[in-house]
Amino acid sequence: MDGADKREFDFPVRIARKPAAQADRPLRGDISVALPQREPDIWTDKTTWPFVPSGFLFVPDVLNRVGAAHFGAEWLGIEGIYSGSVSEFPRPKVVFDGDTDVILGREAYEAGKASVASMLHIDLSRRIDPFTNQEWCEASDRWRRLDVSGPLLERRRNEVIDVIHRAAEAGALVFYLKQNGHMPAIKRSAWNVEAEAVRARFRQGSIPAMPAVVRAVAMGGKFIPFFANQAELEAFLGGKDLSDRTGAPGRPTSMPIVEQMMRDRHAAGRMEAGIGAEARVLNQLFASNPDHAGLARPSVKTIENALRAQFRALRSTAAPQKG
Repeated sequence: MDGADKREFDFPVRIARKPAAQADRPLRGDISVALPQREPDIWTDKTTWPFVPSGFLFVPDVLNRVGAAHFGAEWLGIEGIYSGSVSEFPRPKVVFDGDTDVILGREAYEAGKASVASMLHIDLSRRIDPFTNQEWCEASDRWRRLDVSGPLLERRRNEVIDVIHRAAEAGALVFYLKQNGHMPAIKRSAWNVEAEAVRARFRQGSIPAMPAVVRAVAMGGKFIPFFANQAELEAFLGGKDLSDRTGAPGRPTSMPIVEQMMRDRHAAGRMEAGIGAEARVLNQLFASNPDHAGLARPSVKTIENALRAQFRALRSTAAPQKG
């Protein structure tokens, strides 16, 4: 990954304990992010999000992209909104003059606009124009579906989180933290935990720091946000069978073939020292094999992004020297 720190972060993240006399001072340590003192409602208010570096995606966007790939048109985009997170708001007829956008119920509008923004995934702090009648109706319809279909949406959400959980534990999908301007990867072992623990991480969009750190800084909670690399996620979605689909519609992905080629090269001691060089070799080998005629040929960049974690895992294991 270009510009990313190649180091991996072990889990849990450890920050040096501070003396009690320094407990009221700002936290200084390896994690250089603004950490919220309470659990942010990242699913209904984008203003609570941490800064998302260029080329990366925060947890809600990751869930929605994987959910759309997994469920297709059945994924509504509101599965990430947890039951009870959004209060019921006034109906459009209480706010607007008939079917027009003229606001008659100003008090009702002000009381409900935050909930409307949540249902429409709109950053209210950046909204200049008032919501229209149509937007209010759409938000109201989404809220009713969320209220009525809450258990169904929760099952979908948990199913997608479980897909991500298995991929992260297997090294097929890598997540990152922010550290002093770098983006070190979280080790696979961090995901070797029970499903409920991973679902809790997605609920808050962050990994909890060690209890000792919380006590040391005298706060009720410290959370470290995590991110996915956008290119790697797109490569993962294009190269993994999430449901009955693989790759582009009607065209199976070739990535499992390429991955096996890389594993065979590693076993033979022929794997290159860097993922970029290995991806170029794999691209050429795939194209030169007549058995692959008619199959989609992945680009060098796609191979590099899709197999980065697997390449790193293979490099860490003993193998014959390249000959």
